[in-house]
Amino acid sequence: NNGSFLPGTATVTFNSTTQAQSVGGSANTTFYNLTNSNTNATGLSLNRSTTVTHTLSLSSSSNGKVSIGANNLTIGSGGSITGANSSRYIVTAPTTTANGRLRQNNLAASARVFPIGTATNYLPATVTPSSSGSDFSISVFRGTTINGDPGGTAFGSRSNQVDAVWQIDRASGSSNAHIRLDWLTNSIEGASFTGLANSAIGIWRYTGSNWLLIPTPTVFSNDNTANYASTASTAMSSFGAAGTGYPYIVGNVSVLPSALK
Repeated sequence: NNGSFLPGTATVTFNSTTQAQSVGGSANTTFYNLTNSNTNATGLSLNRSTTVTHTLSLSSSSNGKVSIGANNLTIGSGGSITGANSSRYIVTAPTTTANGRLRQNNLAASARVFPIGTATNYLPATVTPSSSGSDFSISVFRGTTINGDPGGTAFGSRSNQVDAVWQIDRASGSSNAHIRLDWLTNSIEGASFTGLANSAIGIWRYTGSNWLLIPTPTVFSNDNTANYASTASTAMSSFGAAGTGYPYIVGNVSVLPSALK
């Protein structure tokens, strides 16, 4: 796409059964409805930042990932994502703290799933705003780093962590929000983390100098035996600078921030 695409209220469907497909060119594309039913193992790649103003439908019978790499995918105000599951989701590969984001605009005061992951792991995040009207964007990558940045210095040990970093940004608005982070499998847990009691798990946030447990008071609702998820049970008010936000990891609450480094 090197020109202007006018989507109207139509649906564009990518549905090859044999070939990988991509949206490229020199222009960013806006779709009204975008459907991915591609069953190729590579699936659909968005090689430019892309916006879907109404519905992104993930409906492939197999494979079904949409890879955005370091580009940003925006779901417009009033838009939604349907059909996501552990084999149909948005693959992010951020190279900085500001790219590779799935952004969903003008969220209602209800839980909104961001169905993201890496090429091999489904790692969704859920944001539940306390009031309507805010925009949030999230990316995720494997390989935890001491400052939470993609490509940063690796932790000396990941034994007490889930090996994934979620970057969460309140891109617009001011709503407080609960967050939930899912990793769905113990295969990315560190050796000391595996088997931890639910009460020993929490979400850490890097604010520029230290990893700190969030929120205050520290209250978490966890599942480390079936669904593999951690939820901050108190709504957070601070999400850092719009455009970057903060990185988050899930770790052992009894390990001090200095030990995580």
